Amino acid sequence: MFRTLLFHLLFWIEQLCTLPWLVYGLWLEKRGHTDRLRALARARNRIWTRCQLAWGGVKVRLHGTVDLPADRGAVVVSNHQGAFDIPLLGRCLGRDVAFVAKIELSRVPIVGTWMRFMGCQFIDRADRRQSLGVFKAAGEELRRGAWIVIFPEGTRSHRQEMALFKKGSLSLAVKAGAAILPVAISNSWKIQGASMDPIRPGVVDLHILPAIDPTRLTPAELDGLSEKIQADIAAKLGVAVPPPG
Repeated sequence: MFRTLLFHLLFWIEQLCTLPWLVYGLWLEKRGHTDRLRALARARNRIWTRCQLAWGGVKVRLHGTVDLPADRGAVVVSNHQGAFDIPLLGRCLGRDVAFVAKIELSRVPIVGTWMRFMGCQFIDRADRRQSLGVFKAAGEELRRGAWIVIFPEGTRSHRQEMALFKKGSLSLAVKAGAAILPVAISNSWKIQGASMDPIRPGVVDLHILPAIDPTRLTPAELDGLSEKIQADIAAKLGVAVPPPG
């Protein structure tokens, strides 16, 4: 419990310490200096992810390497076990990433603003028109070479097993012609499932699977792509693919 309380205290101290840089970021955003704003956000994010993993006592065993050109946009497709998945992916892929996240996160003080600066896209699940606009904006980012993380389960599983990937979750990558990078996160749920659960230091295995180019797939392969990726991730986790429905 002491580690958990200390972690949350350090989390908000770090957030408050970024306020001068956040104000500078707002100034850059207002004047349309997008490249400088993203550079600022990415530099800050590298510090944040390093701190999060260190304060949580998280050690990572990395399996596999990224086999994509440096300028190729990609959708990172990952299972979602717990609260530390975001700093894990932000730290361990060797690339700066943004996330497709629920719109509620955009309203969290300081945190939501930094996420916006990073290029994160916020979806209102109750508003289909807004969601379509978000995916259009994300597609433009991908065509400019960005890396965007999606969690096709839609929420944290809080366990080793996965929920079924949501239908159409890979449409963003397919429509943008971006590469797809499947990633399997194993045992992060044991460290912390929900954000307010106790933190228990431990080891997480992060498996980087071979990248997929959707532009080279047949219509039949595209139709079964979500199922194939989930099966590949499940194999790394040592669990069964959840049944439909």
